Amino acid sequence: MRARLLWLVPIGLAALAAWALWLRPGATPERPPEAAPAGIPRPAPPDPEPQPPPAAEPVAPPADPELPEALAPEAPPPEAADDHGEAAPEPRSDVAWYAESPMSRVAHRVVRGWGARPDAEARGVVGAFVVVDPDLPEAELERLLRDIGRYHHAVDTLSVRVYDSEEAATYDRHVDGGVFGEAHLVASLNRNTALGIEALRLRGRVLEP
Repeated sequence: MRARLLWLVPIGLAALAAWALWLRPGATPERPPEAAPAGIPRPAPPDPEPQPPPAAEPVAPPADPELPEALAPEAPPPEAADDHGEAAPEPRSDVAWYAESPMSRVAHRVVRGWGARPDAEARGVVGAFVVVDPDLPEAELERLLRDIGRYHHAVDTLSVRVYDSEEAATYDRHVDGGVFGEAHLVASLNRNTALGIEALRLRGRVLEP
C-alpha cells in the first residue's frame, strides 16, 4: 500500500507544477476572438475620421520676364493715314519752309505740308496740300505737278494734292467723308519708290510721268 502511494507522489508534483505555471502572471494565454455566428457578418471597424488637407502655402506668382526688345510694341508712325491712304499732314509744319523755297514758278501756295524740312522726323515721306487759282490753265497746272516732282526728286514717298479752294484744302474731312474736298481736287501726285508708283492726275486724267 505504501509503495502505491509513493508512485502517486511524482504525478502529483508534476500536476502541481503545471498548475503553478498556469497561474503565473502573464502566462495566461490570450483568448482567441470569438467567431461570429454563422450567417451574421462581423461589423467592419469604423473608418478613421477624415482629416482636412493641410492648407497650401501661398506662392507668389513669378514676375513677368522682361519682353525682349524685338517683341516690344513699335512706336506709331509720325503721320497717320487719312481716308485715302495718304499720310495725314501735320498742321502747317512745312508751310514756312515752302514759302521760303517755292516748288515751282507757277503761282501756288502750300497750306499744309510735312516731311520736307531737313529736321523732319520721317525723312523720305513728304506730303503737301497745295492751293491754286481756280482759273489756272491746265498747261500751268501740269507744269506745277512736274515741277513738284522734280523738286522732291530724292523723296521715296510723296503725296501732293492740289485744290482750287483753300477751304477745301483745310476743312475737317470727317465732316462729310471728304466729299467737299474731292469736288475741289484738281490735281495730285503720288509716288512710292518701293512699289514702283509715280502717278500724276490732272482733273481726272492720268498723265505720263
